[in-house]
Amino acid sequence: MSVKENKKLRNVGVVIYRKGKETGTLEALWANTDQDHGHICKGVAVGGAGTAFEGNYSITYFNEQKQPAGPFELEIKAHGNVFHLFWRDNGKLMNHGIGILHKGDIIAGWAPI
Repeated sequence: MSVKENKKLRNVGVVIYRKGKETGTLEALWANTDQDHGHICKGVAVGGAGTAFEGNYSITYFNEQKQPAGPFELEIKAHGNVFHLFWRDNGKLMNHGIGILHKGDIIAGWAPI
């Protein structure tokens, strides 16, 4: 069964966030089951406070053709060594994710709410 045939796997994804060159920014590498194309896509988040990952961001993702999606609101909350991530579109919760730190980056999976 392919991912596209399995409706239960709709928009399940993985993302790596690393701190950007400018304070309060993140760079993203991501993929999800909706695309099922074998490419890793990119994203850019702005608006974070300071140098921590925790905070509220405005994030725009780009597909393999570099077409933008978003911006979306991204909230990252730390709970010990684990991060909870929440993606909203115009205030409406769309996805929830959970991640861990690995070599200074957050690696997280997500699924729709």
